[in-house]
Amino acid sequence: MKKTTQPHDAIAYLRVSTLTQGADGLGIDAQREAVKRLAAMKNLQIVKEVVEVESGGNVDRPLLKEALSLCRANGFALLVAKQDRLSRDAAHAITLMGGDVRIIPADAPDSSRLENNVKAIFADEERVKIGVRTREALQRLKARLAELKEGETLTSKRNRPFSRLGAPSLAEAQAKGWEARARSADNFAMKLEPILRDIVVKGKVTTAAAIAEVLNARGIATATKRNVTTSARWHHGGVRNVLNRLDRLGKKVLA
Repeated sequence: MKKTTQPHDAIAYLRVSTLTQGADGLGIDAQREAVKRLAAMKNLQIVKEVVEVESGGNVDRPLLKEALSLCRANGFALLVAKQDRLSRDAAHAITLMGGDVRIIPADAPDSSRLENNVKAIFADEERVKIGVRTREALQRLKARLAELKEGETLTSKRNRPFSRLGAPSLAEAQAKGWEARARSADNFAMKLEPILRDIVVKGKVTTAAAIAEVLNARGIATATKRNVTTSARWHHGGVRNVLNRLDRLGKKVLA
């Protein structure tokens, strides 16, 4: 039976695309303050804060899914600083804003559905333009790096050093490939950690196999698949790998 709660309860959802994001003036701290002001204005109590580091164009975000599931199960509202923090994909944003969870953007808490739809379209267009600008910037960076001598360094506007390296050996290239895959696996495990901890603590689940069942039931995607399908379901081995990785990262979930 679905739980009921007073309508003043809400979950705050904060999102940035990268850990160093902040150039647009809406980093995590700024979002948190905007949502707190909204909660006070609307007489809402924030019972949980969810922070996700993901692109707004990615519609398959595990922590957003988790927040929406909690809202549906408990009758919570979902608070965001701006609608584009929810999603920069127009179809996704329009579906969510018109869905079964009450979503309130701090910058326009009383906006109409028409206003929300127009904002979603503009945010989607801006996402496309950002992608174009990023690709163009990378092409300019590559051209400048090509003019450097081997070992010389180029510093970006954000003080990030780039250098032109000599042609790497096969062993060096393979080692870098393994390092990149390891970093990707670490990042995925860290994003999944709060969900796993919630399952273990609140659901009193203590085995990898049982955790896998809950992840599949919640529609949480595996690291290699965007959607939970027959061929991309969680199994105890995959859960155990993530748990072991979190142990090595100092984020032990299971005792």
